[in-house]
Parts: sequence; structure tokens; C-alpha cells
Amino acid sequence: MATTLCGRAKEGERQTFFALFQAHARRVYSLSLRATGDVTAAENLTRDIFMEAFTCLDTIGDDSAFAASLYCRAAKKVLANRAKRRYPQGFGHQPEPHQHLSLVGRAELAIHPE
Repeated sequence: MATTLCGRAKEGERQTFFALFQAHARRVYSLSLRATGDVTAAENLTRDIFMEAFTCLDTIGDDSAFAASLYCRAAKKVLANRAKRRYPQGFGHQPEPHQHLSLVGRAELAIHPE
């Protein structure tokens, strides 16, 4: 019988999943909340991060490896969420390079096109 929470969770003890969640949820949620500034988004991110971590539990060694993996997942997920919010539809329309040139630059471009 395993003695670590992670080991017992791998063996199927349902209570240990809750114990792992309780042990780490506050830090994961705090990171998510600081990054999003939105309680609902932070709760959803926290849920998703733990679901991913529990799904990959078999590949993780012990409790400290679980914690490291969990916080790494949290950081990646939060950054991906921020990027998704920043660019919700991709980069969209890309302006032509000459659209941002000054009048002098435009005149030079008209005289000497590249």
C-alpha cells in the first residue's frame, strides 16, 4: 500500500484526490486569479488544471513531483489563457507595412518602391 497521497490516488483511493486538491488548490487558484482578474475564469482554470493533472497522475512519481507538475501546468495554462484573451481571433488583419509610415516615408516609398 502506498504511503504518499499521489501513490494512494494512483491506487484509486477517491479521498486522496480531494486531499491533493485541498493541498494545492489555493496556490493554483491564486495564480489563476492574479493572471485573469476574474473569479469565474480563475475557478474554471483551476478546475481544468486539476483535471489535467489527475488525468496524468500515472506518469508522476511522488507528491513533490505532483506539486511541481501541477504548478508547471498551472503556469502554462494561465499563460495560454492570457494569450487567448489578448488575441481572441488570432492576429486578424495585418496592416500593410506602408500604412504606418510618416508622410515623408510614404513619399519616399512612392518615389522608390521596394
